[in-house]
Amino acid sequence: MKIEPSLKRLDKIQQANEKMLFNGGELDYSSGITKFKDSEGAVDIGMENVPVLDQGQYGTCVTFASTAALDARFKMGDYLDQQCSLALDLTLGNNYWHGAYTANEVILPLKKYGFIAKGYCFGSKYSDPNQTVNLNQYID
Repeated sequence: MKIEPSLKRLDKIQQANEKMLFNGGELDYSSGITKFKDSEGAVDIGMENVPVLDQGQYGTCVTFASTAALDARFKMGDYLDQQCSLALDLTLGNNYWHGAYTANEVILPLKKYGFIAKGYCFGSKYSDPNQTVNLNQYID
């Protein structure tokens, strides 16, 4: 496939390159990347002891990131069950096992229907990409 950028797009690219060069050029990472804690002005807001979890082979990073952010925001530790969130979404017609685009896609159903604590997802544990839930059971 051959794509011809418009003159407007070529101009924007040229302006971006000029700005980058004016500001010292592209950063040189050949000697490594500065650790976050050593970065100037770095502030670690923490994740309230929410661990980094392994999503395995599935494209569930948005679900994992969204539930981790909620866990951290409400200082719940590793509380929200990703399996149940994905099963709820699948029941509602949204299969996010291969990725969601935004956190809202994951969070809005949880706001509407509630959430299930880790280990209480009607007998299923991560990763069961075929699980759906009975909405009446889920809400109770």
